[in-house]
Amino acid sequence: MLRIAISAYRRALHLRPEWPEAQLNLGSSLRQQGEWAAATACYQRILAKNSDYPEAWFNLGNVLRDQGNPQDAVHCYRQALVQSSNYFKAHNNLGCALQDLDEPDAAMACFRRALAIAPNHPEAHNNLGILLHQKGDAEGALACFQQALALAPDYADAHCNRAMIWLGGGNFAQGWQEYEWRWRQEGTRHPPPPPASSLWRGEPCANQNILLQAEQGLGDTLQFIRYVRLIRQQGGRVSVTCQPPLARLLGAMAGIDATFPPESTPPDFAWHTPLLSLPGVFGTTLATIPAEIPYIHPETALAATWKKRLQPKKRLHVGLVWRGSKSYRHNRFRSLSANLFSGFLRHAEAAFYGLVKEPLTNEMDALLHKKNFIHCGPDLQDFADTAALVTHLDLIISVDTAMAHLAGAMGKPVWLLLPFAADWRWLRTTTRSPWYPGMHLFRQPRPGDWHTVIDQVAHQLDEAMRDPSSPLP
Repeated sequence: MLRIAISAYRRALHLRPEWPEAQLNLGSSLRQQGEWAAATACYQRILAKNSDYPEAWFNLGNVLRDQGNPQDAVHCYRQALVQSSNYFKAHNNLGCALQDLDEPDAAMACFRRALAIAPNHPEAHNNLGILLHQKGDAEGALACFQQALALAPDYADAHCNRAMIWLGGGNFAQGWQEYEWRWRQEGTRHPPPPPASSLWRGEPCANQNILLQAEQGLGDTLQFIRYVRLIRQQGGRVSVTCQPPLARLLGAMAGIDATFPPESTPPDFAWHTPLLSLPGVFGTTLATIPAEIPYIHPETALAATWKKRLQPKKRLHVGLVWRGSKSYRHNRFRSLSANLFSGFLRHAEAAFYGLVKEPLTNEMDALLHKKNFIHCGPDLQDFADTAALVTHLDLIISVDTAMAHLAGAMGKPVWLLLPFAADWRWLRTTTRSPWYPGMHLFRQPRPGDWHTVIDQVAHQLDEAMRDPSSPLP
């Protein structure tokens, strides 16, 4: 349909080259196809003839934001508002761009201005709710999502955001059901089902093949692969589609018959289900989380190889993870500078191991100059390697990444460093995780305050080194 529209707009512009509405519509269609350069050219042609055309500025801002350029997008939205001060969509999108630039107060003012002009604009209610959630106001956020849904009952983004509030508050009964709206969000692609396979929602499955389909991040897969055990207890035969870095590790996991690449559709499966739908299928509550740990184990020969990398004669071996994947859109909130960990290394009788896969950088200078630090990340080929190393460590200090899930699933003590607005799975106020009994949660007391978190962790590490016979908290 987009190709037909693009062809029609181009024919119209061939007949009337100065027709701005056709240029605008052509640009919007090209943007939907991801042809950002061509869309940008459309808007720039309009502005070259008429620089006070607010819709062209607005749409140019949208393309710039699509490409990860919020700074220039802000300029465009503001130009649109110079021409049309009550352009509520420009106020709303300006708020989104300012939020991208970590200017929450300015963003909130934009969303409130958009709602003052257009109180029935569901997207602005949803965006205000996201911002309130990030500021720690879960109740205010929930009210915004409820209002958005009152205006637009099928608004998938608002449903999913409401699910995050419910799940983060421990309301799993409503949260899991609401989370199924994720499949109706724009840009979300349902894993392709195997031929002649039905979606499994808990039907009897004894002696039948079930394909569990990974979705989202590596950490999600590691967290929810625990449900394999419950399916096996019902007699089901389990295979998994998973991300390549997990294939070797999960291929050796008890209860999994085979692994397949993502997006594959292997034959001979009676059932399939997305991995993150399993908590809802099993009616999981806080009291019934399957937390039998460990459920992931390293390969014995590989573990023996990695043991040779450990520094000898150390009282404590500690893994350090300071950064997650840059592809995650909220990575800037969960990651921190490696040098913030440098104070931990004053304990010469402990050895520290960098588990981040990135190569050596200037950010790591304060760690690399210490004799009791080894950067192992670049040598970790996949999570089978990582598990083989982690099995020899006494403690993992990590930000919210897949590494924390791996260590937790292996039953290792994990000190998890969380941003102020932590992900739903860590709940909102607890210091322990119901998913991983050996995990201790350290939360930012205010947005961006890693120093307080690091001080708390340093104090706990001091205590652990002072009395090595006592269990890690």
